[in-house]
Amino acid sequence: MIQKERLAHKKRAVSANRHRALENVPYQMEKIMTKNTMTQKDRFQLQKMLDSVLEENGDLVEYQDGWNDARVAQECGCDPKIVRNTRARTFGNLFRQAVYPQRVTRIVALEAQVAELQTQMAAVLEAMTLRDQDLFQPQKSNGGMHDAA
Repeated sequence: MIQKERLAHKKRAVSANRHRALENVPYQMEKIMTKNTMTQKDRFQLQKMLDSVLEENGDLVEYQDGWNDARVAQECGCDPKIVRNTRARTFGNLFRQAVYPQRVTRIVALEAQVAELQTQMAAVLEAMTLRDQDLFQPQKSNGGMHDAA
């Protein structure tokens, strides 16, 4: 009698497990359909899409409006982790993921100011060189030629 009860209990347990497995089929199919591995061609297509939807912002990149890792993954049919890793490895970190994006923006602005100052300094040095050359040229005076030094 006890064996019959155990057998009946096992049958109910197996039946319940099958039922649960059938309920999870859509989730399992979605999991299977999301690629965890990619061919070289797929990676090339992913990098091409990332190149078209990313914009440079100083040394960092940012997505155009409406785009993110999840949307690119959906468009390419792959796992968002693959998109995130490929983007970071190929293009660098996202602007908004930088530790201090305000500082990065200020650093980029300061670099532009330094470049402008370098250009101005080069012009000043050139003007001073020309002026010095004029000062050290022999000067004419009423009585003849003599050095200005």
